[in-house]
Amino acid sequence: MQWLHVHRTQTEMFDQNSLNASERFEQRYLLSRIDTDLFWLERAQLPFTNPAFYLNSGLDPGV
Repeated sequence: MQWLHVHRTQTEMFDQNSLNASERFEQRYLLSRIDTDLFWLERAQLPFTNPAFYLNSGLDPGV
């Protein structure tokens, strides 16, 4: 999870005045995605409370 915090900090460091409209949108979108992932990992602790988290990860509980 630390890498998400590092990338969030790096993404925020871009100067808004040097970005065009499309790049500003992409920056806001990336920050939104990182914030969403951080919420589910840190606050909701989804991987630790919901076994369904692993269903689409390629892990198969079957033998």
